[in-house]
Amino acid sequence: MTKNRFPGFITSLSTLTKTMKNLFKKFSKTGILVIGDLMIDQYIWGKVRRISPEAPVPVVEVTEEETLLGGAANVANNVLSLGGKVFITGAIGMDDKGKILINKLEEKGFGTDGIIIDENRSTTVKTRVIAHSQQVVRFDREIKSDIGKSTISSILAYVKNCLPDIKGIIISDYSKGLITKTLIRKLVELTESKVFIAVDPKIGHFDYYKGVDLITPNTGEASFGSG
Repeated sequence: MTKNRFPGFITSLSTLTKTMKNLFKKFSKTGILVIGDLMIDQYIWGKVRRISPEAPVPVVEVTEEETLLGGAANVANNVLSLGGKVFITGAIGMDDKGKILINKLEEKGFGTDGIIIDENRSTTVKTRVIAHSQQVVRFDREIKSDIGKSTISSILAYVKNCLPDIKGIIISDYSKGLITKTLIRKLVELTESKVFIAVDPKIGHFDYYKGVDLITPNTGEASFGSG
C-alpha cells in the first residue's frame, strides 16, 4: 500500500477546491457593474514574403482577421465567464465600430442600455498586425480627451438604476477619457459606501481614486503610485 507522502497538502488542496466551488456558486448570484473605456481589439494575421519597394518595411499578405471585445468590454466578458450577472456602461462613438461593439456585447448576452453614444468621440479600436507569430505593428484609433458633463450624467443615471441589483463595481481605467476625477467622485457619492468599488488603475490617475475600496495595480503602477 502506497503511503501518502503529502497528507497535509492533499487535505489543503481539497479544502481549497471546495472553497472555490462555493465561491463560484455565490458569484453566479452576484451582480457586478463594469465601468470603463470600451474598446475593440482587431487582429490581422498574414504572411510576409517580401519587402516593400516603397520603403524598407515588410508586406503582409492578409490571411485572417478577427474582432474581439477589448478594454472594459473584455473585463466585463471575463466576469461573465466566471458566472456573474454583469452590467456594463461606457461611451462609444456614433460610428460603424461602435455598432460592431454593441453587436458583440449583445451576442454575449449583455444588455447595452448603459452604452452611451457620444457624438464627440470615436470608438476606440486597437489594430494589431501579426505575421509568423510576430506582431509587426499596432495602430490605435481613439480620442483620449475627457468625456463631457452630459456623458457623465448619463453614466451616473445608469449606475443609479443598477444599484438595487449589484454588489460591486469594477472601474476599468485605460486612460482613454472615460474615467475622470469628477466621475469617480460622483460615483462614490452616489453609492454611499453601500457597494464595493474596485479599480484597475492607470498610471497618472491615482489621485482620482479617493473613496474607492480596492485598487489593483501591477508592479509598475504600484511603484509609481507609492512614489
